[in-house]
Amino acid sequence: MSFTTEQLLNIRTVISHAGCPDGIASARLVKHERPDVEVRFVVHNSEEHRALRPEPGMLFVDFTPFADQSDEPSAEEVAERVKPFVEAGALVLDHHKHGRLVVEAFGDNGVFADESSGSAGASLAFKEVFFPLWEQDRKSVV
Repeated sequence: MSFTTEQLLNIRTVISHAGCPDGIASARLVKHERPDVEVRFVVHNSEEHRALRPEPGMLFVDFTPFADQSDEPSAEEVAERVKPFVEAGALVLDHHKHGRLVVEAFGDNGVFADESSGSAGASLAFKEVFFPLWEQDRKSVV
């Protein structure tokens, strides 16, 4: 399921991998179409990652909100752990196998593409954010 134009236009903050070329490319694609957004690069499983709190307009690219999975939680437990982000309307794009349950907890606000299929975070950002916004801009000019 793709995000609505309204959801894409409401993005205020992009959260992505610190030091990850795929995460950087993902964030740049969003920033190209939404130059006003704040981009935060966060190290996976860091204190900063664990301390993130839901805010209106969050988009996670090539990354997910932190959900401790060290105890191998069920899908329901993962959903409970990320519930504040889901309730805040955060959007999530990820392709990392460890993020699958997190993305699935977001329902229509999450898009997962399995890394084993060759999918990358940047391709998700292009397909789900960059291209729809670019196309919308093009239509409004014509």
